[in-house]
Amino acid sequence: MGNFLHPDQGGAADRDCHAEANAIQACLSAEKDQAKCTVAVKDLYECCTAMWLTHARTGKAPGDVKDDVCPLPAGLRAAFRRQV
Repeated sequence: MGNFLHPDQGGAADRDCHAEANAIQACLSAEKDQAKCTVAVKDLYECCTAMWLTHARTGKAPGDVKDDVCPLPAGLRAAFRRQV
């Protein structure tokens, strides 16, 4: 698994991105326009990237991690490429 942002980024090994996922749901409920929620989506992607980087540093493979809000690492890389 490669680095998605910078090698010095990352969070705690138990990083939970549910708050960021909930922010997307709240934004979509309030705005009804997906384009107005791009900041919330970016926040989720950054949180998930930090989580996956932390797990990679501890030797955990994506299949070893139970997570229901974060895209797998390959999906995150593709999402960041689309944003550039």
